[in-house]
Amino acid sequence: MTSNILGLMRGALSAFQGAFQLPSVGLGWVLPRIPQPEAGGSTTSAHAMDPSVTNWLEEAGTPDMRASRATAAQHLQEVLQGKEELVLNGLALGTLPDIFDRAEVKEGLRSVRLNDCRLDTLPASLLQLPRLEILSVQNAGLSHLPEFGEMPGLLSLNLSHNRLTELPESIGRMGSPLALILDRNRLEFLPESIGRLTALRELTVPGNRLHGLSDSLGDLLDLEKLDVGFNRLSDLPESLGRLPLEQLFINGMPELREIPPVVFAMASLEELRLNNTALASVPPEIGQLSNLQYLDLSECRITSIAEEIGQLPETCNVELSGNPLPRALVDRLRHAVGGPQIHVGKQATQSLETNIAGWLKDISREQVMKWQRLANNVELGAQVGEFNSWLEAMRETADYRNEKTRPHLEHRMQSLLEDLTRMLENIDPARLPRESPLPTYLEIARDAVSRCEDRALMGLDGMELRQVSERASRGDYNDSQLIALGREMFIRDQISLIAEEKAKELPKGDDEEEGVEVHLTYLVGLRDQLGLTLGSQDLLYSSLSEVDGEDLKRAAQEIRQQLDTPGVLRTFLADWEPIRQLVNQRHPAEWRNIEKEFEALEDQAYGQDGNTDWAALAGLGVRREQAFRELCANKVEELLKRELPSASRDPEEPAAKRARLD
Repeated sequence: MTSNILGLMRGALSAFQGAFQLPSVGLGWVLPRIPQPEAGGSTTSAHAMDPSVTNWLEEAGTPDMRASRATAAQHLQEVLQGKEELVLNGLALGTLPDIFDRAEVKEGLRSVRLNDCRLDTLPASLLQLPRLEILSVQNAGLSHLPEFGEMPGLLSLNLSHNRLTELPESIGRMGSPLALILDRNRLEFLPESIGRLTALRELTVPGNRLHGLSDSLGDLLDLEKLDVGFNRLSDLPESLGRLPLEQLFINGMPELREIPPVVFAMASLEELRLNNTALASVPPEIGQLSNLQYLDLSECRITSIAEEIGQLPETCNVELSGNPLPRALVDRLRHAVGGPQIHVGKQATQSLETNIAGWLKDISREQVMKWQRLANNVELGAQVGEFNSWLEAMRETADYRNEKTRPHLEHRMQSLLEDLTRMLENIDPARLPRESPLPTYLEIARDAVSRCEDRALMGLDGMELRQVSERASRGDYNDSQLIALGREMFIRDQISLIAEEKAKELPKGDDEEEGVEVHLTYLVGLRDQLGLTLGSQDLLYSSLSEVDGEDLKRAAQEIRQQLDTPGVLRTFLADWEPIRQLVNQRHPAEWRNIEKEFEALEDQAYGQDGNTDWAALAGLGVRREQAFRELCANKVEELLKRELPSASRDPEEPAAKRARLD
């Protein structure tokens, strides 16, 4: 299993590559043909189709839509003949023909799945099918719904990942669904009538814009799971205390500053998620939840916890990582006898300013105060606490323990912290601007803090990659340095691929930690052989990786072959964002000519009659990206000939002695 930290490392390598993200399809893609009548006739041929379906086919406005409707028409025809299931996933339909009021459809249809379709709305008759059991319309672009009719057979309605801003009040007429899934819409409220769906066992509406919940939810007396996380709630209605809830998710809401009192009346709760909220304390009433098995309080602002938390069942797991817990509280929780299993994560023993000053010797008082204000940032305070823990963890790494490699590590840490401190200049750290890169560094540190010191070291590698890539994008390096850095990024990318394959060979165990060790063992082992200047020089637990000398030898040979293969390094650099920015700056006329050419072609694809040729537009995305890539590749070729005569040549000096890019 690839760990989060490995993913962040790969992300750092690719974050500055070109990001031209127009919709695209394969170059060889062609539109499927609308089925034609076969000799002898067919019950599903065009001439035998229902007139409503035929008209709907003819109304398609684009080639893409015509192709999608042609595919869908065959399935619709089967439904008209009594088929119980309709699956039209992934088709650009726009609308559906209003055929669902036909007797054979009303009697036969049991399941409808319209996921990942482009639909403006749904036919009214679809929401009046008496025997329909499952209706799933996920990620279809729906912005409104027709009125609901009676649907006594419905068991599950999934309308997640759409653009709905409200639900019709008639939703209460549906009948007795067991599950109502409304994740990731734009709902600001739930209708009062939802309380009439008294058979509901699961109601999920995370990721909407709810400011409050209706008291009528208290009438859902069979409800077992309620997920209202990532909304804008600051409290819950008292009526929820009547429900037999087993799972309650009220996470991801900075407006939530205390646990709603009604929660403590939910004696049947087994899972309670309050993570990523503004909670500052856990009150004594928490001990009343005698059936609780999982309590997530991570990434909050908690500084005090009542001793009654020890009354939770011994089988309960409590997650407290990512909170600014006082040291005395951490000690109390860790030494508690009996009670739940409490996980506090890695906690710093010294203040942030002390740990910063320990690495950055000449930091000023004003700069220290900036870091202190960052710790008070409501959204980032917990991450800053974990960053502080990471600063301490770096003193437990192999590079720090080894007197020979410690100066190099101290230089790396000083360089990093100087850059991060500069990011805090001329801004209010309590309210970071959106464009600030600082949260990305804090996120890397969060994933790097764990029981494994080598993992902390890999966090520094990830931050350093981000650091030098940002410098390259700003134009801080000359051509020779930029090509050398690009070469190193290519090598590290190849090492990541090799390490991932090696990690798959390991016996099943702690896959995440072992994957980190494999990656680091390759990086450290190949550092001097391949002339790497970035990254760590030593590690503690290389034996976990099972990477031996032969593995390193094969990897070095494979990477050198890649470097010596004509065009491989050039192709990588042509997609690397610092190179693209360099080409854009030095050759603006050529860059702009490509932009103008494809802007004109895009205007043609959109059409003046309002009909968009989606296939042509998608193809333009591929062609435009190829044009930019070819321009960059040609300019890179010139740079490589001038700056890097032999890409795979061994460095003349060990990496530790060569001038670093910072």
